Amino acid sequence: MAIDGKYGVDHDTAQMLLSDENKQLGRRFMKYLVIAVLLAIMAGALFHYVQHQDDLPPAESAAGWKQR
Repeated sequence: MAIDGKYGVDHDTAQMLLSDENKQLGRRFMKYLVIAVLLAIMAGALFHYVQHQDDLPPAESAAGWKQR
């Protein structure tokens, strides 16, 4: 998509949108967003492990898949 007058974006707005400062802000935001999501996943996994640590299923002789 070209950025010019016929798409409703003037030259000054296009320069602002494509500026290096805005690109760096976007990269920084994405970096912190990825870090926050990964930390949330790790915290959830740790919480689940701690909550269900003692919930082991009983061993049975018929447990598992049956081969036919």
